[in-house]
Amino acid sequence: MHREAHRAANGGPLAVQELPLSPAADAAPLCASHLNRAPELDRFKLATANKLAGLRCPVHRQAPRLRFDGASLREVTISLSGCCPMLMALANRAIAAH
Repeated sequence: MHREAHRAANGGPLAVQELPLSPAADAAPLCASHLNRAPELDRFKLATANKLAGLRCPVHRQAPRLRFDGASLREVTISLSGCCPMLMALANRAIAAH
């Protein structure tokens, strides 16, 4: 199993979905767009989202919001937002950490 993070529909905290590493032969695909993305891009998104997992603003208790746009590693852009400059600094530091 691996974990794939998704932003909640209301723009809230990240939600994590457990996915099988090798889907069963009779399992339906997750969605058509999932089949078109490069595995490297999926790994990058997952690794970036995992760096923010559990991070909350110490003042407002809000999670940072992370958005990816683009169909490949070359095209991907990342949008990071948060409730205040303190959360943004913490989130940027977490993403930059190895």
